[in-house]
Amino acid sequence: MLGGSSTLIVLSGCDQWKTHSSADFPTPISIAMQTWIGYGYCVIAGEEGFFGDMQVDMSVVEDGTALVGGMTGGTTQIIGSTLDQFVLQRSNNLPGRLLAITDDSYGGDGLAVTDTIQTFDQMRGKRIAYTPGPSSEYVLATALKSVGMTLDDITPVTFSDPGGTVAAFVNGKVDAACIFQPYLQQTLSRPGSRLLFTTKQFPDISVGCFILREGLQNGDKIAKRFVEGLKKAQAYAGAHPAEANAILKRFFSVDDKLLGTMRAGARLKTAADNVRYLSSAGGREPAALPLLQNVDAFYRSRKVAGPHMMSASDIDPNAAAAFEAR
Repeated sequence: MLGGSSTLIVLSGCDQWKTHSSADFPTPISIAMQTWIGYGYCVIAGEEGFFGDMQVDMSVVEDGTALVGGMTGGTTQIIGSTLDQFVLQRSNNLPGRLLAITDDSYGGDGLAVTDTIQTFDQMRGKRIAYTPGPSSEYVLATALKSVGMTLDDITPVTFSDPGGTVAAFVNGKVDAACIFQPYLQQTLSRPGSRLLFTTKQFPDISVGCFILREGLQNGDKIAKRFVEGLKKAQAYAGAHPAEANAILKRFFSVDDKLLGTMRAGARLKTAADNVRYLSSAGGREPAALPLLQNVDAFYRSRKVAGPHMMSASDIDPNAAAAFEAR
């Protein structure tokens, strides 16, 4: 539910598409994600059975720490995340590799303020709430950097759940809130509130992705089947938009208006985009690599990055070929 710490939605038991276990996939693959439109093709693939004989259990987990903890602890095999969080966790030994780029936020993240903050430089010293785990911290830091400030120039107020971030702002406990849709829309219920900026001003900063746990038995087949499902789901959504929207509204517990707001704030990525982002074929540099390294430099400047340095080896070796296959 919106505003809750987590919502478990198990789809592998739906009679309409339930599949039987196979030798390659004897147990369901656990997939966890936050409420974000970029993960929608995965949701559609799960409900429509596009993962074939790979059964999946999919859940919404809004708490970023719990989301990563599932992968670290081995109970979750695939998580929906953002590139900035993948970099931070990977540098600190997250056992996962980049599997897919889902979208980039283009208005879907932003900073809600009241009249106490009219310009970017007036963020200095203000109490600004955000939820570590999604890309909010990196988005906020990017906006501050544009006027020569850093996170040290504000008073951060953090919440493990985006609902807490929204409530703190709406109830007047903080001066501003940096958050993503559909929660960003909820912040505007505070009288006199408005958006100081969104990711339309800072594109390619908040980039959604899926991460696959390393060391899995048949991990190459899991990657291939997962990507195949995403591609089928994209085709299905194009051909059956009403049915696809119904699936997403049910899974993410949003109405038509919020779903439209979420969709308007993100640019979804295609298979061709993913080949460009992920492929090292012919010695070329994957387009995701400089994005990963830029984030890595940010976290190292904050002295929170671990010893691992980001490289092309952090991209799953089977992903690009699976996106490229016809």
